[in-house]
Amino acid sequence: MLLSQAGPYSVVASNTSGSVTSSVATLTVTSSPPSIVTQPQPQSVFAGQNGTFSVSASGSAPLSYQWRLGTTPISGAAASSYTRTNAQVGDAGSYSVIITNASGSVTSSAAQLTVLTGNSAVIAQWNYNATNGVNMNAPPASLGTGSSTVIGGTVGSWASGIITGSASTDPDSPNNAWNTTPYPAVSAANKTAGAQFTVSTAGRENIVIRWDQRDSNTGSKYVRLQYTTNGSTYLDYPTATSVSSANFESKTNSLAGFAGVDNNPNFGFRIVAEFQSSAINSGTVGYVGANGTYGTGGTIRFDMLTVSGNVIGANNPPPAPATLSASAFDPNGSFHFLVTGSTGSNYVVQAADSVSPTNWISIATNPSPFSYTNSSALSNNQRFYRAVSQ
Repeated sequence: MLLSQAGPYSVVASNTSGSVTSSVATLTVTSSPPSIVTQPQPQSVFAGQNGTFSVSASGSAPLSYQWRLGTTPISGAAASSYTRTNAQVGDAGSYSVIITNASGSVTSSAAQLTVLTGNSAVIAQWNYNATNGVNMNAPPASLGTGSSTVIGGTVGSWASGIITGSASTDPDSPNNAWNTTPYPAVSAANKTAGAQFTVSTAGRENIVIRWDQRDSNTGSKYVRLQYTTNGSTYLDYPTATSVSSANFESKTNSLAGFAGVDNNPNFGFRIVAEFQSSAINSGTVGYVGANGTYGTGGTIRFDMLTVSGNVIGANNPPPAPATLSASAFDPNGSFHFLVTGSTGSNYVVQAADSVSPTNWISIATNPSPFSYTNSSALSNNQRFYRAVSQ
């Protein structure tokens, strides 16, 4: 039903003896304003690569889109996704989109495009193009050093890759991507199936992970980047990643400032399918399809997966591990301890109710040395504290 179809309606009934006109009935067509379901996500790309932003919205059709850089509309950017091709330093900035229908408009949150240059360099990259004789379940890096494998029962295969930005160093090799399937039953094994990677970040800092992803209609709409600093225990990246179409979409997660990620030979990460309920804290307690009904035979395809980081110069060594003094209690029930490390370097005080690595909450950041005070210690149950370099 269209808004233009609203108005007064009546009917004339007639036969051979005459006709009669009904009373007038008014048809009102309601329209729901647009609402954003999935916000555009920040992107970090190397100069010359593409950065893609996408948004998912609900509301009465038709919906119109207008992407902006800052507050300036981008000519021709009128779809639910926008790709900045061949991004250069001047393209960096905040990208947002205004979505409009007959009942109003809504503006998305701003997503930052970061264009990496200078001493930011590739540590490892998988372009999946030179595939002749390569183990499809554990393809090696095509650039740099790193290993990969499928996990959670998935199996790897080759499929067509993203065209722009995926040119192989071998002109005779096809433009491939890494296709993974099957995935778990709709409500089983959350965040266990997908692809896993091991990449040493020794000598590097400000680590960024970027990849292009394409799902089949029945593939999981949501995935989560998880990372490890000890080679065995994986932690969730703070936000999940989603796909909204059957085309390749660029995804970027920056781990700059994450404790233990920089300068770490045991660093690794994985990209795993995730329930809707844990990905966005609402919705189905299970997997949902990217563009349809989820199915175990759905596929998730990866291409141009790149791990990058800044070289740590000799004049900029990583900060020393933090040292915490013994706690001192005050008569009012508060307590404090001293955090020391590399003078002037920032350290983050974190607290947890257990030593489980997934439970740490950051509560204070200051340059070393500094004193941390908890003035409500009596209201806390058992609690553990640590400090990590930022």
